[in-house]
Amino acid sequence: DAVIEACEREVGITYSDEQRQAIHACLTQNVSILTALGGSGKTSSMMPVARAIREKGQYAALCALSGKASSNLGEMTGLTGSTIHKLLGYNGEESAYDRSNPLPYNMIILDEASMVDEEVFKWLLEAIPNGCKLVMVGDTGQLEPIGVGCVFHDMINAKKFAHTHLTKIFRQAQKSGVISESRRVYDEEQIVKPNFIGTEIRGELQDFKITTTNSIESVLVETLKEYKRFLSEYKASPYDIAVVTGKRAIGDTSARKINECIQKIVNPNTYTHEASVTKKDGNVEYTICYKPGDKVRITKNNYETVNVEGEKTPIFNGNIGVILEIDGGYMTIRFQQGDVLVPWYIYEDLELGYAITCHSAQGSGFPYVIAVCDNGSY
Repeated sequence: DAVIEACEREVGITYSDEQRQAIHACLTQNVSILTALGGSGKTSSMMPVARAIREKGQYAALCALSGKASSNLGEMTGLTGSTIHKLLGYNGEESAYDRSNPLPYNMIILDEASMVDEEVFKWLLEAIPNGCKLVMVGDTGQLEPIGVGCVFHDMINAKKFAHTHLTKIFRQAQKSGVISESRRVYDEEQIVKPNFIGTEIRGELQDFKITTTNSIESVLVETLKEYKRFLSEYKASPYDIAVVTGKRAIGDTSARKINECIQKIVNPNTYTHEASVTKKDGNVEYTICYKPGDKVRITKNNYETVNVEGEKTPIFNGNIGVILEIDGGYMTIRFQQGDVLVPWYIYEDLELGYAITCHSAQGSGFPYVIAVCDNGSY
């Protein structure tokens, strides 16, 4: 309780009874689950948990399926987040930590737990020593894992573990149209009236805008118009804007098509050193021309890449970076973990990162988001 009060003074918030219950459960139960709707303080609830562990002279590790997700909670808790694979020391073939050599921690915090499939969860469980606490943090409204199994939902539905669900919205969050409209969607309400064509801005902060059109072609036009508006009105960087869509490669509202269009807007120049890669997604074959300055995303883990100093620096599925240079069969790409040399033979594991799919965006946060839906997005 003293730790909770110290965090309240530091951050300038008052924890709700729900949050206090969640904090106590995380610190007293061997396995605990924390879920929340948007704006309920899920992330801030983990701050006292991490601090209490440290004050006991114990050690906690924070992990998530994607590097981006693990870094978000890390900023609040002061813990260094990592991917599950990195935490386990997985090198593509085997893990450094397993049942015979367990992790040296007293608590494992698994963030964005809904994204984790059965296989990865099994690896993690086997590496957790007896007596270590497991805290699973997630959102039941998120998409299911790409792999087999819905571990997070199954554990909640089993009703065998301490589970706290935060529902109270903080006063500041109540002003956000993003929060209020997301809750309506979560409750399966329609947020657009039938036959409505036009634009509406919602929320006291006026941070949620809906634009509806009457054709798929005009959806792409409106998307690019909003993108240009972010660039001009808000002076936003392309690296702060995420266009999120439901389709990877098929059609005018796919990430492939939108990426192609945005690249022409933000990086239209030709360079002495470029790299063209032909890719196939289902029946769609397309070519990407990568250029210095392009925002790119990694689609596959690679444990052998090195940074510009020659030190081994793995890159992980979901990492977003910017191409600094293309030369001599390598791209130098600036990721969160540093400037990494990406060799030509894994260029196929890259995509342009201006537009990404919903699955790829899950667990991330962006200052500016354009969500693209068409008649196939129900």
